[in-house]
Amino acid sequence: MWRAIGLDEPVASPQLDPSSSVEGKGNQDGRQREWSCGRLKFRTDFDSGNLGDVIPCTKEGEYDLWVRPDCSGQACETKHRTWFYFGVSGQSANEVVSFNVVNMNKQAKLYSFDMRPVYFTPGSTEQWLPTSDPVRHQAVNSGFKISFSHRFESARETFFAFCIPFSCTDNERLMATVQKHAEQRDDLYFCREILGYSKHGRPIDLLTITSKGGMLDSAEAPLSYPCVDRGDAARAFDPKKKIFVVTSRVHPGETPATHVFNGFLGFLLQRDDERAIKLREKFVFKLIPIVNPDGVSFGHYRSDSQGQNLNRFYDDPKPDLHPETFAVKSLIMYYFGKGSLEVCIDLHAHANRMGSFAYCNHLSSQQQIDTIMYTKLVAMNCPYFDFRSCSFSERNMSIKDKNGESKEGSNRVALYRSTNLVHIYTIETNYSCASLTTAVTDATDGTKTLSPGYKVQSRKKFTVDSFGQIGKALLVGMLDVREWNPYSRLKSSEFKNMQILRNWASSYINASVLSKKFKSLSALSPKKSSVAAAATDKPLPKPRRSSISAARGDGGGENKKERRKSIFDQNKELIRAMSLENRERRRSIALQNEAEKDKRAVGGDKSVSDKLNVQRLELDGVETNENIKAVRWF
Repeated sequence: MWRAIGLDEPVASPQLDPSSSVEGKGNQDGRQREWSCGRLKFRTDFDSGNLGDVIPCTKEGEYDLWVRPDCSGQACETKHRTWFYFGVSGQSANEVVSFNVVNMNKQAKLYSFDMRPVYFTPGSTEQWLPTSDPVRHQAVNSGFKISFSHRFESARETFFAFCIPFSCTDNERLMATVQKHAEQRDDLYFCREILGYSKHGRPIDLLTITSKGGMLDSAEAPLSYPCVDRGDAARAFDPKKKIFVVTSRVHPGETPATHVFNGFLGFLLQRDDERAIKLREKFVFKLIPIVNPDGVSFGHYRSDSQGQNLNRFYDDPKPDLHPETFAVKSLIMYYFGKGSLEVCIDLHAHANRMGSFAYCNHLSSQQQIDTIMYTKLVAMNCPYFDFRSCSFSERNMSIKDKNGESKEGSNRVALYRSTNLVHIYTIETNYSCASLTTAVTDATDGTKTLSPGYKVQSRKKFTVDSFGQIGKALLVGMLDVREWNPYSRLKSSEFKNMQILRNWASSYINASVLSKKFKSLSALSPKKSSVAAAATDKPLPKPRRSSISAARGDGGGENKKERRKSIFDQNKELIRAMSLENRERRRSIALQNEAEKDKRAVGGDKSVSDKLNVQRLELDGVETNENIKAVRWF
């Protein structure tokens, strides 16, 4: 993607954060950054580095490592101990060394996906690679322990990290490269400015990218929060040209968010791709690559320099306590006030669910259709984005963390409460892999193909490139929603056009609503649930009249014919919706089976998952019949 515009692919390289040595930048000195263990030397004296201690084990060539928690040694120290990033030197070529990270937070689900640490040897490897052997993991008294081994290819210093890193220094290098590239082009407008400063004085970058169409003579007005030296402010544009905001790395250890962001940025800068050109013509993009630069620089996993989860303060951010979120919200509310705000996307990483997916707000039916269509179109344009994992629930807008903080304060929910904007999303991407990739057709206009299609694969491991494809799809999906995409994949999909997709989205909502109603009504049965009864092949319990009346809510006085017709129509709609849902599930499982067979055909090992998938296919059919049986008693 980057090479198409003459730039090298961004690769993280461990370097000292220039701002960490500046007085007042909060370098959190006093912690140990180097360890000598016989011949080997360990260090974390670079931007985003994290290691708390190293002790040699009794067994030669094995070392116990401790992760330093966020805000270690301070009154605000947290319990977040997941991110590690360290360098090792002094070894011999071909030497095998074993590492035990002994005090991590529990991440059993993530490592059950075959998550592996990554390594990079400057001057030897061109990119970050996963370690060759699977990770051994177990719960221990202090939390969670992972063990992995590495055969050093050379005697050069090698760096290891929890996942592919990208520090403030790496970001600064990329932004400078992009700025130099953009300034040499006359087909786009590019401005890099400072949105604000972190608690410890680190700049928060703001990029503006668009075409030059609709550009006004004036610069944008200062924002409402305390004035900072922002440099040259971006030019103002016609309000009819809508604003598309993307934020990333509010949680510093969630580096997949940056790689998705970089893919988004790289595609947006494409010179000859007609889709990128159209996007720049239609939107003004406001991009914030790192919301929490203090946390990123200090090597934190989830917190800022004060131990705070900044993604819980968007409802009422304070400029002195949460300057980062205060600056971001001020920017967004500024464009909302002008009537030009259209899309807000906040990028994150996820440890429990595989693949990439969206958390969406729970909206009215018509607005919800728009968010369902967008996420479905993103999935049509990216094999790694899983629509089935997307959440549209009301509960997910207010659920509380273990410490009592609510998602009401998150970027997605708080900004929706403030603006009622439909297109506000949290995009989550697993650190490791996708469970089942989506089949993607060619992006073509019938004569010219811009992007090739993609076949189904199971358990596909993520790379920087696949993260980038997710970022690209977030853009192309919005083009499809607006029907501006000359190379839309929608025409070659089962939906064919936007109206059919809209009808499907409406049915999807109905299926969800009726499914909840079915569960609610089935709970009124005096005996065990009807689905359970159907599963045991026993006759369904005859419902009591009081239960029917309670479900109907009218005391039983309604005309019987009208009541029966209403129940029949309701059941018919529910059965149709359930059939649609089960058909999607069966199709997905069949594709996974096909992918597994292809894998074996090229020499892979046969897995018991094939038998399980066949059983799941069969159970899907049984489940549909059970649901149909069960629904009859309403």
